[in-house]
Amino acid sequence: MYFAERLKGLSSKNLLISLFLFLVLVTTIRFSILGFDPTKFMVHGERFSVEGGEVDIAIVDEGGYDGQYFGRIAFDPFDIKQESLGVKLDRPAYRYQRILYPFLSWALAFGHSPLVPYTLILVNILSLTVLGFLLFKLSENLTLNRIFLIFVPLTPGLIMALGRDLSEPLAAALLVGALLSFLNSKYVLYVLLAALCVLCRETTLVFFGAIGLAYTFFRGKKPGPEILLFLIPLFTYGVWQWILLKLFGETGFSASPKNFGIPFAGMASYLFEILPSMSKKEVVLQAVYSLWLAILAFYSVKTLKVRSHDIFLQVLSISWILWAGIAVCFSALIWEDDWSYCRVLIDWIICSYLLILLKTQKLPHILTLVSLMVCAGTILRIMVKV
Repeated sequence: MYFAERLKGLSSKNLLISLFLFLVLVTTIRFSILGFDPTKFMVHGERFSVEGGEVDIAIVDEGGYDGQYFGRIAFDPFDIKQESLGVKLDRPAYRYQRILYPFLSWALAFGHSPLVPYTLILVNILSLTVLGFLLFKLSENLTLNRIFLIFVPLTPGLIMALGRDLSEPLAAALLVGALLSFLNSKYVLYVLLAALCVLCRETTLVFFGAIGLAYTFFRGKKPGPEILLFLIPLFTYGVWQWILLKLFGETGFSASPKNFGIPFAGMASYLFEILPSMSKKEVVLQAVYSLWLAILAFYSVKTLKVRSHDIFLQVLSISWILWAGIAVCFSALIWEDDWSYCRVLIDWIICSYLLILLKTQKLPHILTLVSLMVCAGTILRIMVKV
């Protein structure tokens, strides 16, 4: 396609610089539209606003969004009170479960609260840039077409996260870094990145579980003692859950919203009860994003190969299947909001693009077109939607 031909002549370095500058531009435009107030990226809700704190957090709407909790923790990760520093945590154990993103933002601000709204944004810009760099390194290892990999850091869920101070960009960068380390047999680095990743987004355990399964059961030879390394991400998650239990009286897992149910029940409820009540604009948006995911699923499912001499293909295939099984159990609360399912399915989306490119070296024209549409549309949406 014309898009790919235009980018083909660019080096990886120039592509990376272009990605970084583009992310800065998108963020700057959103920043200006929001009145140059970085706290509006947090999308703070009046219902969760309390007194206190050095930073005057702008109230955007009634309920707010998840970024307000990341911001609250980033102001002071060691202040575990439910109501403090201007924000009430709805589920403290659940919110502290993803500690790495706010902790890193707090560290970059040197604990200075007025800088935290800026470092939350900075971490995500840098994370998406690093994600692009790691994907280009991955393309060199696997001889993938790096041009089409540019869709990954610009995929809707990650762009939404950039515009709302969420942890997905950092988690995605750590995930791909861990996969690259695994591919290069740098197992110690893999374990370190994987352990950090589960502290950023616990759902990445699905990917690391797939790696453990592929290494243990599907590679055709008996695993050695190094198999114990693959238990460390799970051990890290378990230890952090135990710490949360001691701090809050419940684990992050037990405090999680009930977003799962009987397979396909959530989809059915969404299609036959919720969708008919939506406005025409909402229905069109849902149709476009759903079409994108359906096309992505159609082309990626044909590439699945659980038993293969290529362990990386095995890992991607197992992870894809596990995530597909999880997705059909989502409740209607996930499916009714495109911002929700585009974020939750980030790992599956990354996996799908990699599977297709491993098989074909380029994306089908229809998928390229729809990917361009949803990426561009999401960028425009975060510029006009708080």
